[in-house]
Amino acid sequence: ETTLKKLAAILWKEGIPLCVGRSYGLLGYWRNVVPELPIVESKPEFFNEDHRLTSPFPELVEFAAKFDFSTITDSMQHSHVPYFVILVQTVLEWKKQYGEGSLPSTSEEKQAFKKACAAKAIIQSPLEENFAEAVEKARFAWATEFVPSNVHRIFSSPLCCSLSHTSSPFWIIARALKDFVENEGGGHLPLSGQIPDMHADTDSYLELQKLFLAKAHAEWAIVTQRVHALLSQLGLPVDSIDAATVKFHCRYAGHLQVILCRSIEEEYSKHSAAEWGF
Repeated sequence: ETTLKKLAAILWKEGIPLCVGRSYGLLGYWRNVVPELPIVESKPEFFNEDHRLTSPFPELVEFAAKFDFSTITDSMQHSHVPYFVILVQTVLEWKKQYGEGSLPSTSEEKQAFKKACAAKAIIQSPLEENFAEAVEKARFAWATEFVPSNVHRIFSSPLCCSLSHTSSPFWIIARALKDFVENEGGGHLPLSGQIPDMHADTDSYLELQKLFLAKAHAEWAIVTQRVHALLSQLGLPVDSIDAATVKFHCRYAGHLQVILCRSIEEEYSKHSAAEWGF
């Protein structure tokens, strides 16, 4: 035990993982001793991705403006307009009527917004599938929280706010993401470049997909520039974090998790033992 604690303390200080294994006949014990475990692609069970529907970017507004429901008389074409277009147009109409910063907030306003989406459909009963999707996904058009709580915790961590030359790439990229959200992102994380499946014609869907991917690449480039600037400030080589790593973190920015672990010394301390009732 004494040797383990000494070895663990040395490796912990250097940030080197230590694997401790013990066998008791058919039973075993395995302990990974690491200061922290950053997880980028955490695969959350429930995740609502932000596609900027509450504050659409210029390229998305321009794409949505191509569809004039008053002139689309073909029912097949009408029923294959992506629901993103329906929501964006309704959001812009709402803001024009009630003010630029206005979004549905009360139950009555949210119902009115959904009715405004459905009113654009040619066939009301049953509602065209793309308009039914718009009504179902309308909650994304009045969302006010764009950064998940797990990412908020990372951004507020001292390890993110106070970088040093010993900071890991994870925390340097996290700080760059935080700075992006507070500046160029306007409160939003970088786009992932992905869009969900939806009822739409192939050409419109592919154009929408390319639009989001192009916007995502532009935002990833901004975050990469911020990472390079931070590395320079810390006196670290600019190429010590490559663009592919930054891109990966940006793509899954909303999934970021970090598990802060206790050292062997902390586990053997009286304070730690008291927490477990020993």
